[in-house]
Amino acid sequence: MACSTLNGGIVFDTCARSMGGINKVYLANYADVDWANFDIDPKNVGEQGSDLDADFRITSIPMLSGASHYGFFSFQVRKNTGSMTSTLNVDDNTGSSVSTDLVMDWREMEYEKRKAMSAFLQGEFVAIVRDANGHYWFLGANLPVSASAGTGETGTANTDANHYTITLNDVSNDWPFEIKVGTGGVVINDLLDPTDPEHE
Repeated sequence: MACSTLNGGIVFDTCARSMGGINKVYLANYADVDWANFDIDPKNVGEQGSDLDADFRITSIPMLSGASHYGFFSFQVRKNTGSMTSTLNVDDNTGSSVSTDLVMDWREMEYEKRKAMSAFLQGEFVAIVRDANGHYWFLGANLPVSASAGTGETGTANTDANHYTITLNDVSNDWPFEIKVGTGGVVINDLLDPTDPEHE
């Protein structure tokens, strides 16, 4: 029997503007999220987890406390160098899933960026992605976000890019959840290390 979940439509807005790209990514270790108290999976049609509002936007992200815990760390992305792409995979036998690739690129191969690239090798994360339109998206709802590809390249000619590129992948049973952000980005500020220079 087919599932009936459609409960609304989309009205075309002729005045709406939409810009491509992403400009900031916040990453936290998957193990630092308090999953026992993070309720974001809708249980039934018309209901939502306690950390979702009525429009299924995330309202809070509970984190474990600890002496070495700093929550989310911010990674700025230069314009026209980062992207988030979600792809629906449909299988009548195993069900549908959504695979999301998060691509970040940083110019100049150097020590600090190498440390981050090294941490991506075996790490498991959750990610908050801010797109160019100011929307925040959550990755890692069902499985940890992990690296699927990466490059470090000097280039050949002096006009070539010298840079690192990393691709992080998320597989979920639904599209990325949007985060409901209040004035000043309350959800982000509550989770970001206050000593981080990117703390807003």
